[in-house]
Amino acid sequence: MRPHHGRCVACVTAPDECPTGQYCVAATNTCAAGCGADDDCAASAGDGGAGRGRCDTATHACVECLTDPDCPAGTLCVGSVCVTGCSESRACPAGQTCCAGGCVDTQTNVAACGGCDTRCSLLNGCPRA
Repeated sequence: MRPHHGRCVACVTAPDECPTGQYCVAATNTCAAGCGADDDCAASAGDGGAGRGRCDTATHACVECLTDPDCPAGTLCVGSVCVTGCSESRACPAGQTCCAGGCVDTQTNVAACGGCDTRCSLLNGCPRA
């Protein structure tokens, strides 16, 4: 218990001293199940504790991502999950180009031959029978 505004309470929100996996509820000054910071989510992110989990402090739930930079290159944060995709502000991994929201290797993809929306073609070529 700690003093807060003349009375003893279980916790205060700053600094939140609730145990890992709990957060301080401001209205009642009690600890409740859920995350209070990203540190609470490191092991629950499914990455072996590497620290990629994020705490959505609005819902106090551990999520994979909150914004695009939380995700690896070539993925976007959609609905708190990293999904395959790219944008003008979110690049693809090295060797790939962002074409219509997807990462493409323009050196090997016949629909993006050297650049987006450029189909490969052979002069005087004919289809195989």
